[in-house]
Amino acid sequence: MKKLICSIIIIICICSISMFASATVQFNIKEMVNTYEGKDVIIKYNGEILDCDISPIIHNDRTLIPIRAVIEKLGGSVTWDGILKLVTISYNGNTIGMCIGNNKASVNGIQTEMDVAPCIAYLKGQEDKGRTVLPIRFIMENFGLKVEWDQETYTVNIIYDESDPVATNPEDEYPEETDNPIAVEPDDETLTLKTTLGDIFEAEVIRIGLYFNDTAKRSYTVKSSTSIKIGVIENGEFIEKHVINPNTNIYLSVNGSYVQVKVDGIILDGLSGTVQLIPEKNSNGDRVIYGNNVGYRGGIEVIRDGTALTIVNLITMEEYLYSVVPSEMYVSFGLEALKAQAICARTYAYAQISRHWSDGFDLCTTVHCQAYHAICNEHYLSTQAVNETKDIVVTYNGELISTYYSSSMGPYTEDVKNVWSNSGIPYLVSVKNIYEPAIEPGVVYFSNSNIVNKLKDDGANLGTLLKVEVEQYTPAQRAYKLVLTGTNGTKTYWKEKSGTFFNLRGLMYKIDGGEGIPGLAKAIQDSKYIIETKEEVVDNDWAMISVTRTNAETGEVSETFEGWVSKKYIDIGENDLVTVNIESTLNLRAEPNTSCSVVAKITKEDTCKLLKSKSVTEKIIKNTYGRFAKITAEELNVRKSASTSADIICQIGKNEGYIIVDETTNWYKIIVCGDEGWISKSYATEIKYDLDRVSNLQSTLLSEGITFRIKITVYDNGHGVGMSQYGAKGMADAGFNCVDILKFYFTGVEVGVKQ
Repeated sequence: MKKLICSIIIIICICSISMFASATVQFNIKEMVNTYEGKDVIIKYNGEILDCDISPIIHNDRTLIPIRAVIEKLGGSVTWDGILKLVTISYNGNTIGMCIGNNKASVNGIQTEMDVAPCIAYLKGQEDKGRTVLPIRFIMENFGLKVEWDQETYTVNIIYDESDPVATNPEDEYPEETDNPIAVEPDDETLTLKTTLGDIFEAEVIRIGLYFNDTAKRSYTVKSSTSIKIGVIENGEFIEKHVINPNTNIYLSVNGSYVQVKVDGIILDGLSGTVQLIPEKNSNGDRVIYGNNVGYRGGIEVIRDGTALTIVNLITMEEYLYSVVPSEMYVSFGLEALKAQAICARTYAYAQISRHWSDGFDLCTTVHCQAYHAICNEHYLSTQAVNETKDIVVTYNGELISTYYSSSMGPYTEDVKNVWSNSGIPYLVSVKNIYEPAIEPGVVYFSNSNIVNKLKDDGANLGTLLKVEVEQYTPAQRAYKLVLTGTNGTKTYWKEKSGTFFNLRGLMYKIDGGEGIPGLAKAIQDSKYIIETKEEVVDNDWAMISVTRTNAETGEVSETFEGWVSKKYIDIGENDLVTVNIESTLNLRAEPNTSCSVVAKITKEDTCKLLKSKSVTEKIIKNTYGRFAKITAEELNVRKSASTSADIICQIGKNEGYIIVDETTNWYKIIVCGDEGWISKSYATEIKYDLDRVSNLQSTLLSEGITFRIKITVYDNGHGVGMSQYGAKGMADAGFNCVDILKFYFTGVEVGVKQ
């Protein structure tokens, strides 16, 4: 029995309600919110209560604990990459890396399955204060520590025996652990696969998913101009089973629970589990294999996934980059820009290596990881850039960084905290993008129905859409807060989502027409015009009189009035006294006009006196109107001039409303999202609103089913974080080298050979 030198007991007590208040902890698993209704928890280390800003939770019968306080007490370290959602724990020469929501972890570079995934937990209503909670038994046992669980007291005892050897890798298989706390990939000698296959390739091997999930193949055909070794993986090693002659078709399909391999009509035996096909080198020293007539470097791995096949390309990092670099950057950008791209792509691949572990490989072929188009996309200049930068990566404080890049970024690159992360990352901050040439802005239009359907797809029903606007921009002038307003409420999108909601190519954009129905109502008010009509008046002589009424009993004045009466109903005597000459009442009006309001009704008994006279020969009726066109066609061209042969500006649709600013016999000139254009009168109805009579024009427009269209102008291409590819070209053209380019776009970094 080895002597117990030191024991560390971390007690997790779930106390009774009488002692501690109940806590509601929420946690996210695969974008679903779960709730743990546990009691407050105490964590102790050697009798000392450890501060934890979130309680441990029980999920799938496993204890998940906020790990930082425990590991740091043990003398280890914990790092967090908020972009990759990656937590890396280092302790006593061992490293464990795991991604939130992923059941696979990297233990000293070896991919390992967990029975519960790490997640983000937070107190209910405090989503912005989330903390990573991790499976404590998995972590401690992989660090060589003993774990005991007491079901009655909900206590986890972790015992550290210093005399016991900590779990390490055998020296004959794995070299000394690196000191890179952020990397989840294995060491310099291998990535996710350390088998005799690595010896076959004479370099580290990465696994690129060609077809998987929805794109998985029911069958697949492989051949090569050289012989192909077919084997399986047993105990982490490639075991050769068959050798197939050059230029022979190899047919793969699913047969029950295994991958069936058929050559010349014969089913090959001994191939249970994952099947790998490795071609011999050709006369150029390259391994080239064809899958469904597409050429790939390296080899092919085939994994049964239900009734389909997941197809994986086994390839070295540099060969992978031969295709990635020209797929991501135009080779015309020049050698130094391509070298900067190669270093970016290499560093990014290392940093993202665990992204598809749950799918059975490292990286995919799309821009979700990096664009990879096999041999067909390779170019000698980009291959030269890869070879001349072999093994070179970008680091910050000795750690690999996330080398994000996109096509163009406008006047400024973006700070990562304004796109993805809640907090800043020192090397991913905004810089003035002075070397990038201006690119042509992109223009797209969205109808009301387009936007409403997008909202429904996102689970939002705002009723009738009223307006769409960017309420807040970043200092670099990218959209930060997009607000959509409808009759049932509002929907807000923040950061990157403010662009991806519209599926825009970038985040540096402006919206015209986004003020929507309120804006249309205001525009109609602002564009009002007046129609004047003149009519002859029959009773055109008027008298303005004062009227005095007295109390019959007291003789005191009780009421006085002033107003206008028609002269034909009165007689004017001495001292301008006026007598009403009709037996009934006479209307005293506010103005000399029979359509004006009545001030009072007077009789012969009232005392009246003439104030002034007026002869009215005509009266002017003024009507203030708003005028616009409501589109009746399902789709209508807006043209630059009033002609069917004129260029088309854009297309508009049914029930959309536009201000009319001019017209000819057959055409209306309208304002469309800040632009002026012409539409045929045959496909629009002119509507006039008497603005003196319409009390709420916005409500009137809504009641008549008027909709609107927005125009979005985009000035960049990509997320805006990290390196601008057009900017890299500009710097290369100005004489800068690849290191200059990378240090310009990634603040405070170092560029050198991967350690």
